[in-house]
Amino acid sequence: MKKHLAILLLTALAVISVKAQSDPGTTTIYPRFGVNMSKFAGDKILTAADGGSVKSKYKFGVVAGAEVEHQFTPLLAASAGLLYSMQGSRYDESYTNDPNGNYSLFKDMKYTMHFLTLPVLAVFNLGYNSAFSAKCGVQLGYLLNATSSNYYESGQIVDGERLPNNPGDKFSGTVTDVFHRLEVSIPAGISYKHDNLTVDLRYNIVITRNVYKYVDGVRNSNISLILGYGFTL
Repeated sequence: MKKHLAILLLTALAVISVKAQSDPGTTTIYPRFGVNMSKFAGDKILTAADGGSVKSKYKFGVVAGAEVEHQFTPLLAASAGLLYSMQGSRYDESYTNDPNGNYSLFKDMKYTMHFLTLPVLAVFNLGYNSAFSAKCGVQLGYLLNATSSNYYESGQIVDGERLPNNPGDKFSGTVTDVFHRLEVSIPAGISYKHDNLTVDLRYNIVITRNVYKYVDGVRNSNISLILGYGFTL
């Protein structure tokens, strides 16, 4: 009985694997939707209350668009697409003071960036009849818009205590001009395919020097989990 179950299981896995691959010469379009986590890596321009640098934290966003994939051989394919990607970064708080005892405190700081991206990828199937593939290529991103929001408090420091002048004001506005518009990155990751459904996990290695126009050494860091459903043309 166990032997028959093992044979049945292996047969089922083989059928799933065969269905996982596209036939050589076929072209498939994949509408895609997913989520990402992004932050500004190497960002040390904000000051914490203890005098150190504020560490950026991951911010959640969405990814949506479509990609076209052509299968050249059983092991090699290539894809190109157009995707919208919401990225950014967030911080708990930033603190500054001056010799006169005045201070400024920013809380819940968030940067939201809206990118239009063009990924071109090589797809390497990890073995014949494998449901898994590795992807790597180049991606051009264009910043459509960027906004910032935070809560702002200011006041004086008296006997070591903060005495605010206001209860805290919320700021939000467009800050697109602070950032470079173009971004070049190397997307790399792994994909799982079953029938027409795909799941991609990608990490973008940004190779352009800075995200800010006026600050060096700050880059976008972005991890995406993307679903797709294929339609063979």
